[in-house]
Amino acid sequence: PLPLDIAALEHGKPALRGGEAFISLSHSGTYAAAAVCDEEIGLDIQRNMPLNSALARRFFAPDEQEHIARAEDGALAFTEIWCRKESYIKALGTGLATPLASFSVIGMPDIWHCALGGYQLAVCVLGRTDIAPDVIEKIELLC
Repeated sequence: PLPLDIAALEHGKPALRGGEAFISLSHSGTYAAAAVCDEEIGLDIQRNMPLNSALARRFFAPDEQEHIARAEDGALAFTEIWCRKESYIKALGTGLATPLASFSVIGMPDIWHCALGGYQLAVCVLGRTDIAPDVIEKIELLC
């Protein structure tokens, strides 16, 4: 029922009071994204960024750094990994309390990812390998 009663958990993750559904929110550039699920979920959207090798060395696991180095488009690979990592820590509910270099998203089966016109979108539901959104809908704001 509306209005929604949204609370913030320990590390700032939004939650619906009552626990019937779980939500995750993200924004980047001119887009915002929301995901709703009957299980804990993490969502991230990122505008494609230039490759930042210093950030990759600091925050990415060695195999993620290798993946970027081998990629045809290093900037795209960098943004995709960043987006996947954010969705994972949001699903955990820990946010940046979990060091980004302490895990790798390469081959992680519980993250769904797609590219959307200059943006990367990732959704993570821990322990689920069959993740796929039921609906992806673009809503034009009139303001």
